[in-house]
Amino acid sequence: MKKYFLHSVLLAGCTGTLLLSSCEKNMDTYSAGAGINFYAAKKTDTSKIISFLYYSDSKMLDTVWLELETIGRLSDEDRPVLLKQSLTGTDDAQPGVHYIPFDDNALKDSYVMPAGESRVSIPVVLKRDASLKTKDYILKLELGVNEYFRLLKPTRNVAVIVISDQINKPANWNFYADHFWGAYG
Repeated sequence: MKKYFLHSVLLAGCTGTLLLSSCEKNMDTYSAGAGINFYAAKKTDTSKIISFLYYSDSKMLDTVWLELETIGRLSDEDRPVLLKQSLTGTDDAQPGVHYIPFDDNALKDSYVMPAGESRVSIPVVLKRDASLKTKDYILKLELGVNEYFRLLKPTRNVAVIVISDQINKPANWNFYADHFWGAYG
């Protein structure tokens, strides 16, 4: 009985130490400022393939909505979000040709985390260009650091949109369709 009591006390002491040390670390994260990242319930939420092929020829714009979430305390003021293109070096989308630039006056007010909110959907407006008929273009988006937000989760700071005006391989083809119909082609 004495041995059982001693083990219980040791277990409780170790558990308490772990809990207190983990709280300390979280306090450091939140006191250092708010963080921001793309919200993704599943990994494919930050990777999209958009094709204008399925729309009428008169549709020249399409909007992709990406969700952002904050980490840390809420603010009682609106906070601007910094969104920028990261070049891949291969078939990069061109601002003004394939999408409306993020600093465009018509969209500038859309890239804001509203006061008292921890999640927001922001628009990325894509443009239909003749070059999309022959080649897909990649718009790799990154969140940036500003006076309101820092980046706390490096794996969730990037989103990719493939822009096209032709038939594209469905995103989930590898998981399901390969089994039933074989390789995409």
